[in-house]
Amino acid sequence: FVSWTAYILRYHKNLVEPIPIPSAPFSHYYAQDVSDEGIIMETEITIKELREPGCPYLNEKGQLRVQVEWEESYLLFQATYHKYDDIYKLHNQQMRKEISVLQGENFGLERQLFSYQKSIAYAHSRGGTYSDDMQSPEGREEEDEQFYQDRNYSLGDRSLSTDTEYA
Repeated sequence: FVSWTAYILRYHKNLVEPIPIPSAPFSHYYAQDVSDEGIIMETEITIKELREPGCPYLNEKGQLRVQVEWEESYLLFQATYHKYDDIYKLHNQQMRKEISVLQGENFGLERQLFSYQKSIAYAHSRGGTYSDDMQSPEGREEEDEQFYQDRNYSLGDRSLSTDTEYA
């Protein structure tokens, strides 16, 4: 099974613009041991328009160029078409959609993680400590003074080792 999208190339001075062929994407079941009969892809371009001098769809050599982009292809379940091939095709499409959704979610989570890492690194670079003149809980400064005196409330060196750049 093969699925593709086709475009006719239109030339504008130095630019090439792909124009999608109507009724795309195309698909066809091909057997490995049978000759190819071809596929008809109809366009809205008239023969009269193609024969006009300076037609934007023809290149310098007078050729009509078509760009083909493969969407998907896979080997059939058996050498000939079988109903299981459609099931396989449907599962393949569902799994591709699910994978793309999960990749998008993963990318979002990685960006969020990177943002957290940057904020932790930023807080760490600014010191991330509390001043020693703060009172202890419940105003009992004399009892807990030694506990708070040498205590450093930093975010640790973890941010230094986890700085990762994402594309």
